[in-house]
Amino acid sequence: MSINSDVPARAEHLAFTSAAIATMGACPVWDAAMTKYLAAMTLCQAEMQYGATGKAEDADDLDRLSLKEQHGKKWNELPEEITAPFQEAERTRSQAWTANFAQPQWDAATALVGTPAPTLAAAVFKDALIQREETPQWPNLPFDCMAVLSADFARLTSDRAAAAWASAWQSWEAAKAAEDTYHREVWQPALEAEQNGAAKMGAHISAEIDHLANARMAEDAAIIATPAPDLGKAVWKLDYAREEYAGCVEIPSDWWNAIMADLRRLGGEA
Repeated sequence: MSINSDVPARAEHLAFTSAAIATMGACPVWDAAMTKYLAAMTLCQAEMQYGATGKAEDADDLDRLSLKEQHGKKWNELPEEITAPFQEAERTRSQAWTANFAQPQWDAATALVGTPAPTLAAAVFKDALIQREETPQWPNLPFDCMAVLSADFARLTSDRAAAAWASAWQSWEAAKAAEDTYHREVWQPALEAEQNGAAKMGAHISAEIDHLANARMAEDAAIIATPAPDLGKAVWKLDYAREEYAGCVEIPSDWWNAIMADLRRLGGEA
C-alpha cells in the first residue's frame, strides 16, 4: 500500500490540519468553507495513499518491477509496446484522480481563501493555505490573493482597535459619570451649604471627591493612550485635551504624543 512513511511530511500535515481546525468556531460561514476544504483535502490524499488510485499504483509498481526482472533493463529502456499500456493506465488514473479528488480540493481551497477570515488565527492560517496550495498560480482566480489577505488583516486590525476603544470608553464614561454625579449631588451642595454658614463640609466628602477625581484621571490617561479607531475619535481626544488643560501652558507630552500618533496613523490610512 502507498501509505506515506515520510515522518516529517506527516508531522507537517498534522500541524497544518490542527491549525486549520483551531480556526473554527468563530464564524459559521468560515466553518462551512473550512469543513469542505478539510474533507476534500483529506479524501484527495487518502485516495492517493490507500484508495483505488493508490492500490492501482501499487499493483502497477509490482508489474513494472516484474518486467525489469524479466528484461534485465531499466524501465525507461524497455520497448514502447511494453511501456505503452502502463503509461496509458497512469494517464487514465491521473485524469480520474484529478477530476474526482484534486479538482474538488482546489475548488474548496479557492473558496476558503476567498472567505473573510473571522479571526487573526484564521487570517494567519489563510496565508499558510495560499502558500501550501500555491493559489496565486492557479488560472482564472476570482480575486487577488494579496488583496484578500490584506483586507482580512485590515478588517481584523480595525475590529480589534474598535473593541479596545469601546472597552476604554466604557471605563472612562463610568468614571466620569461617577465623579460628575457625586460632584453635583453631594460635593457641590455641601460646599454651598458651608459657604452659607452651615456646618463645614465633612472630611469624608472631600476624600470621596478626591478619590473619584483620581479614578477619572486614570481613565483619562487610559482613553488618551488607547489608539483611536477613526478620525472622529482622534479629534475627540484633541478637544478633550484642550478642555482639560485650558488653563495650562501646554498639554502633557504623553497626551500630545498619543494624539499625534493617532493623527499620523489615520492620516496615512486615509
